[in-house]
Amino acid sequence: MLLSLLLWFHSMTSAPTLPAVHAAAPSTAPARQELTVTSVRKFSAVQSRLPWDGHFSAKNFKTAPGDRLELYEIRKDLRTAILSLPQEHTQFLGELEVRNQSHQSRGLGNGHKIILHTGTIDDEDELISVFVHEVGHVVDLGMIKGENGKHTRFYDGPVPIYSDDSSVQFYRLSWVTAKQRKRVANRDDFVSGYAMHNCFEDFAESYTFYRLHGEKFRSAAEKSNILQAKYDFLKREVFDGVEFQLDKSGDGYVHGILFDTTLLKIDTPHRFEVLARN
Repeated sequence: MLLSLLLWFHSMTSAPTLPAVHAAAPSTAPARQELTVTSVRKFSAVQSRLPWDGHFSAKNFKTAPGDRLELYEIRKDLRTAILSLPQEHTQFLGELEVRNQSHQSRGLGNGHKIILHTGTIDDEDELISVFVHEVGHVVDLGMIKGENGKHTRFYDGPVPIYSDDSSVQFYRLSWVTAKQRKRVANRDDFVSGYAMHNCFEDFAESYTFYRLHGEKFRSAAEKSNILQAKYDFLKREVFDGVEFQLDKSGDGYVHGILFDTTLLKIDTPHRFEVLARN
């Protein structure tokens, strides 16, 4: 499986070296789980049309009404998620592929492509969250990209991250290399347990937490100067000063327990489109 993924990504880029494939936290589901369908009516083509110029594809969906309705629901939720993000965040996303199958990785992504395995995703909140996490990788590795600086100690697989890449400012808050945390880094400095996996997952988990759970991020940042610096970086460098969930309080949030931001329920999913591209 790993070899086929590497060969596929090699075919997608003309670069002489190959970046790594990044994933949302592995699923612990033992078997295929159907994406929860919350409606029995079909959605129109307009409701499920993705407001994005890249290529969308779906695999392993049958022509049976149940699978067709499930795909309509998935496209509708992806539309909601795309509209809730700044437009430039998805401009570097060239391909989005939905696979109706189970996989240890619910989402895979790099700087230009995302694969979602919906067979291991339970509901619309999780689907939106996994997609936003993978867009975080697109933003980090596709939109924010240096080319003319010096090599740093950070590598995406064999591909070097250059010093003029502003993501390096974020990485250096907690990391010595892509996989080696600073000795002084502790759990309070990360939005989730999975963010401690490597600097790229740290970025993607922080991106997800910032967009979907801003009040919890701000509450957690009160306990860590490093986490506050990560929040400030995302606010300044990624979201152009826009903050989210400002009408909510994170006072009840207990920091340090969460392992995976994509499994948190989204408090106001039906307000997503109202927040579109603020």
